[in-house]
Amino acid sequence: MRSTKLLLSMLSLSLVFALPGTMAAQGGKKSAQDVQGGKFTIGAPGDGVLMYNACNNNQSLVWAPGYTEVNYQVNGNNVSVHVLFHNNGSDTTSSSPYRLNLEANQTFNAVASSYEVPFHSVWSGDAGSFTMDGTLRFGPSDSAGKPFSNILWDANHPLNLACTQ
Repeated sequence: MRSTKLLLSMLSLSLVFALPGTMAAQGGKKSAQDVQGGKFTIGAPGDGVLMYNACNNNQSLVWAPGYTEVNYQVNGNNVSVHVLFHNNGSDTTSSSPYRLNLEANQTFNAVASSYEVPFHSVWSGDAGSFTMDGTLRFGPSDSAGKPFSNILWDANHPLNLACTQ
């Protein structure tokens, strides 16, 4: 019964789409052996997501500090990665409040050292709301044995920003 309630709450959370930003590389709190499957939080003070505000021609940045929730499940060669980042932030120029909701979800047919997962995010704020879509990289273990996540932003991994006012 408890697991059913937990599964239903995770299912309802998975229906919420999140807000965009440039997620700082976040180191985890658990070791790799603890992360062979399960839910955990990664991040440290000062980690978060920073992105241009798409509603003012990228004249300011919006910052949302916080931790990343990850559900990483391994079943033989089948892997499921579900990443959530739901945190409050603000425009760094105007201090206007923002709420960032970011969600990434993907399944894979092989166990790997890292996974590239598409994400959708929504920044909701008084100074305008915008979306950001892109790819994040999640790894269950970095060189120090900690899980990590970071948003990719290069020619092969473009970010798509759109004002939704």
